[in-house]
Amino acid sequence: MFQRGHTFFGELTPPEGSTIGAFGAGSKPILSMHKVLNRSAGWLEHSAGVWKVNLGSPETHSGYNATRDSNIGHLVVDGIIKAGKKTRIEDLKSAWDFCSDNSTKTLYVAAYDNPAHLSKNIRAAPRGESGSVINCDLRSINVQGIHVTGSGGHGITGVGADVTISDCIIDYIGGSFLPGFKNEMVRYGNGIENWIGAKRWTIEDNLISQIYDAAYTCQGKAGSDVLTWEDMVFRNNHIRDCTQSFEFWSTGNNPDAGFKRILVDGNMCERAGYSAFADFRPNQQVRVHLLTYEWGLPADIAVQNNIFEGAYSAYSYHLREPIGLVTRGNTVILGEGTKMEYQRAETIEQAALWQARTGREAGSRMLAL
Repeated sequence: MFQRGHTFFGELTPPEGSTIGAFGAGSKPILSMHKVLNRSAGWLEHSAGVWKVNLGSPETHSGYNATRDSNIGHLVVDGIIKAGKKTRIEDLKSAWDFCSDNSTKTLYVAAYDNPAHLSKNIRAAPRGESGSVINCDLRSINVQGIHVTGSGGHGITGVGADVTISDCIIDYIGGSFLPGFKNEMVRYGNGIENWIGAKRWTIEDNLISQIYDAAYTCQGKAGSDVLTWEDMVFRNNHIRDCTQSFEFWSTGNNPDAGFKRILVDGNMCERAGYSAFADFRPNQQVRVHLLTYEWGLPADIAVQNNIFEGAYSAYSYHLREPIGLVTRGNTVILGEGTKMEYQRAETIEQAALWQARTGREAGSRMLAL
């Protein structure tokens, strides 16, 4: 139990059979991975217009200073996300652009003066040791009434069984480089991620916003193994200002693996593709509500009775035909001229034609703003 009105820094892996909750009065307790960089003595001038701080030393900063990880996903300067992560010091051109050197655990930031003098509160979100604030890899875990924030990786992850996430706030998540991915220059971060193997999760009545990738994703690689997602329920949540609302993908070739009884029901989803991170993405086309990539395994996914309002690129993006993904009874509200599907030409004004040609969104209402 965490006391309301307080902030707790670190990463949490609950033991089997745990309830994570709150006590006392006030706002939801905050679980954060943010490193607080308000100590002016911790900053040194590296060169004209560039300052540096050693994140490997707990003496230079407060907050989550128990980790030496310097794979920073974003900065938060006086409450505003700064997502201009670069790969080289030479690329730091605009104010609050940043990059990090993992070999020296050093963060570099573009600023005309000591960053601690230019802001009342500056925070940096590392990927951390586990890659998420809360890791639900074991059975029978209940997380309720918690504010999860400040991760350069994910908010909540897990492959455990019988997990409930309810009445939580999840925000300011993502932007770190994905370890082990090609040249490690791919950024990532989801609000809630279920890798393949998760079973019987109920995720309801949460507020999820400002996420680098998707508010919620089921994804994974099964190979030839019998690995599944089973009985996953995501309902009555409020999603806003995430780069995607929902993402699904799988790889593998075993017909007994894949998505089984996945339900996305009754959620309010606003402004897909308008997160503070979205302009910095190399793949602008995936600023959508519904995203699917590889589709190697069988799927039984129902997306129904949701409201999808406003999208930057399109309502949906499908790299492969998502056989087994059923969308029905939703309300889709898009700006004039917005595509229904990035790979197709039909816009919201031609939604009925798109529905007839694709067979998607049976019984759904389509409205143009």
